[in-house]
Amino acid sequence: MSLAFFCLGAASVALFLATRQHVHTGPGRFGNWGLLIIGVAYFVGGVFPPDRERFLASLLHGIGGLVIIFGSPVAFTLVSRDLAHMEASASVARSQFWAAALTWLGLSLFYGSIVAFHASTPGRIAVGWANRFMIAMFALWLLAAALHVWSRSR
Repeated sequence: MSLAFFCLGAASVALFLATRQHVHTGPGRFGNWGLLIIGVAYFVGGVFPPDRERFLASLLHGIGGLVIIFGSPVAFTLVSRDLAHMEASASVARSQFWAAALTWLGLSLFYGSIVAFHASTPGRIAVGWANRFMIAMFALWLLAAALHVWSRSR
């Protein structure tokens, strides 16, 4: 998992660097800086795995996770809106919209699964397929945005 977190962190930071020249509105810039913060949070999550024996490492992993889980859809939406508004092609704008919408769907399913599981077994939280789906949607957005920026710079 640490390798996956490092790869997602590197992708987020690289996208932050690549999109700096392509976002021009205040919300777009705010979302772009969010990419950098999310990238750092991925690295924190990779360096500090959750461990019941090491409280500080688990705490840092949890904080990084919260930043990623709740910050990604917001940052992705803001950057997507800015990138899509600058496109002449409606299909590119639609793909940015749907990629961002899928991140919100992933967050909703993840949070919904926590609520549903906690209601059935109080005191425990399950991390399973909903979490994997959410992270896959985050990775899909990173890929879609990177392809968008790459095609614009060609």
